[in-house]
Amino acid sequence: DVARAHVEALLHPEARGKRFIIDADGSNAMTVNDLLQKCRTLFPQWQFSNAQGSGASQQQEGFRMTDNTRSKVVLGLKYTCLEDTIRDSVSSMVENGWVPAKPLMSKL
Repeated sequence: DVARAHVEALLHPEARGKRFIIDADGSNAMTVNDLLQKCRTLFPQWQFSNAQGSGASQQQEGFRMTDNTRSKVVLGLKYTCLEDTIRDSVSSMVENGWVPAKPLMSKL
């Protein structure tokens, strides 16, 4: 999304001199453990340990701390959904050996 925003800013003269918040739609206030829970849902075959000191999010679904309206109106951005971003990022990190996949231990 960020790379696409850079290209679109070059292609749209009305973007000149403006600042843009590049932040996907949906809730953007989540804890590390919220993110890890989404990883568990998307990759049930792998183990994801909770981060210490990071409890559950207290924010309501859809709560936003930023406004990305200008990036959508001026640049015409359509953001990648969170699930696709997580799926692509985790898969890439595992496939390229940056992060070892921990298989989920079967419960007997």
